Amino acid sequence: MRFSRPATTGKGCCAMKKIVVLSLVALGGLYLLKKTNAGSYICTAWSNSRTALQRQVPRSFELDRVRNEIAKLDADIVAMLDPIAEKKWAVQQLDRQVKAAQDGLTTRRTALAALAQKVEAGEQRVSFDNEQLSLNEAKARLANDFARLKADDGLLKSRRALLDAQKKTLQTAEAKLSQMRRQQAEFAQRLATLEAAEEDLTLKAITTPLRLDQSRVAEIKNTLDNVQKSQEIEAIKRSLEERFTNRQGDPAPEQAPTVDLNEIRQFLGDQPCCPEAPKVAKSK
Repeated sequence: MRFSRPATTGKGCCAMKKIVVLSLVALGGLYLLKKTNAGSYICTAWSNSRTALQRQVPRSFELDRVRNEIAKLDADIVAMLDPIAEKKWAVQQLDRQVKAAQDGLTTRRTALAALAQKVEAGEQRVSFDNEQLSLNEAKARLANDFARLKADDGLLKSRRALLDAQKKTLQTAEAKLSQMRRQQAEFAQRLATLEAAEEDLTLKAITTPLRLDQSRVAEIKNTLDNVQKSQEIEAIKRSLEERFTNRQGDPAPEQAPTVDLNEIRQFLGDQPCCPEAPKVAKSK
């Protein structure tokens, strides 16, 4: 019997060649990025293009966008209420459990101390917890209750540590919520101030035209900083424009002095060519 050899298809060869070529191109690109400044050029070009795009966005548009982002903080705060409320309920439940366990351990400590005193007295019959026990039974009961009390006391300490950690987490969440609310109010006040300044600059632009080159909390702050910076720069440029581009107060040009040519010739010893020669103004 003859076994036929599986034929390799042309499509498989082409696909393999493409994979090899793409791998070589990728390796070459990595080599260029590591051995040359291409990566630095790309990052610099991206940064410059991003900065240029930001300058082209009107300030009024940026202020409107920030107003919307500030309004969205309300939704962010509301979204935090449910998990905080659930956490607070869990902390309250754990606190009740810890207090109940503490009260139970206090009662058991008192009973264990009383049983220990009776065992230590060496009485043959011991009355404990409405039961009559022999001395050996009392000793066994004392050892058993003591072991359980130690275990439950260790468990209580662990639950108390967990309760403290949960309370700190809850306090941090509530503090963050309060901080977001304060920042929202601060952003709203700052936005109102920048909008008023923008309106003032718009009115000045009407009388003095000037060509201009134009997560969530962190982005709002950066935008407001950029708007404020742009406003301050424009105010400085307008002050410079008033100083250096206003031609209304320029001094009048000096007048050319009047020159008497006959008087000059006479002073130099020459006779005047014509006695009644008019005075000629010397041109600049």
